[in-house]
Amino acid sequence: MIALSQSSLPATTAITAKDEHALTREVRIAGEHPLCIYFDKREMVTLMTLGRAPELLTLGWLLNQRIIEQASDVSSIQVDWDTSAAAVTSRTLALAGKSWWEQPERLARFEERMDRKTVTTGCGQGTMYSDLMATVRSDAESLGSFNEASISKSQIHRVIAQARHHQAVYQEAGGVHACALADNKPGSDGGFLYFIEDVGRHNAVDAITGWMSIEAQGPEDKIFYTTGRLTSEMVIKCAQMGIAILLSRSGITAMGYELAQELGICLIGRCQGKHFLVYSHPERVDFES
Repeated sequence: MIALSQSSLPATTAITAKDEHALTREVRIAGEHPLCIYFDKREMVTLMTLGRAPELLTLGWLLNQRIIEQASDVSSIQVDWDTSAAAVTSRTLALAGKSWWEQPERLARFEERMDRKTVTTGCGQGTMYSDLMATVRSDAESLGSFNEASISKSQIHRVIAQARHHQAVYQEAGGVHACALADNKPGSDGGFLYFIEDVGRHNAVDAITGWMSIEAQGPEDKIFYTTGRLTSEMVIKCAQMGIAILLSRSGITAMGYELAQELGICLIGRCQGKHFLVYSHPERVDFES
């Protein structure tokens, strides 16, 4: 069991602005806060975040960047907004007094990844380790068919409808993205199992990864939904999570499409009302039900 602080911040703050009639109004704007992740006292990265689920964001980032292999590698995550820091303690340090970085190959692998990081189209993070794509491709055989996951047209409509009722911060202040994990079990109503808004969609998907790990939720019968575009990095992260069906209110990129085609992932974009476009692996969609 990971010891987690409970350090969620208010999502919005009030300021004054002048409208088109030069009248002063009080409005709400989305929060944005730096969060520096330290793993066994080694500085890893600084993320800009809304601060709604910083502990889950931290855990998900470590997992998605392959710094750790599983949540049980971590003993505690303590977030202190006075210092804008998330202090992660490894289980090896907590139980045996040995830092995670005492194994030279771990430190060498991390430093190599930092040297090879790639600037991406992500908002809120903007970098990924360039070898993640190669790692996911090497895992393609095991990720493979993703248990032949499929989705019905009516279920797509239900997920889109659910999203309209959850974006509280966006409706109040704008300026944020949202991601959700939806239920795709037979007979389900497409209800959201977990929903998170953040200043960047990559932060939000990392928080979902952290939640799935903490709650021991498998990827089977799950749908990933985002308000943001489906880029290669989003496809990579969802592939690592084992989710085969991705929905977006926005569009997709060419590299996201190519990677999804290769890995057997169904990308569904431009989801608005009753409308959507299936970009990759349409055989996963039942258009008749």
